[in-house]
Amino acid sequence: MVIFGAPQTSDSHALQAVRAAVEMQMELDRLREQWILEGKPCFEMGVGICTGSISLGMVGGAVRKQYTAIGDVANTAARLQGLSVELSSPVLVAESTYKEIINEVWAAPLRKVSLKGKKQSVMVYRINGLKDEERRMRVLKVEPDN
Repeated sequence: MVIFGAPQTSDSHALQAVRAAVEMQMELDRLREQWILEGKPCFEMGVGICTGSISLGMVGGAVRKQYTAIGDVANTAARLQGLSVELSSPVLVAESTYKEIINEVWAAPLRKVSLKGKKQSVMVYRINGLKDEERRMRVLKVEPDN
């Protein structure tokens, strides 16, 4: 898990998160091409991003502690990451994130999804690239369910 906009707030945290996800996917695509030529195994990576308030802090006991985020936003991001393979979309964002970055990215609306632990469904968008850099990720040719 990566957290943007904490512990210091940032007005561009949503775009920073999406930019990092796009760059990671593009680098993985480059590495995958190299690994195929070298006969090495490849893997896929999915990213889920959700924007909102979270609780941050140290969690654990005397033996092991870690700084982590808890709450609905963190859980939603994790659930979206888990859907990335099913929806054939390397980077998925919730509507809360999409509203913050709408003018900065190439994106496609997919559908509303029901997520474990949430009463209301969440509208999900696939990120295809960044407008400011005219860089687009590899897009899988799969039609989303409606």
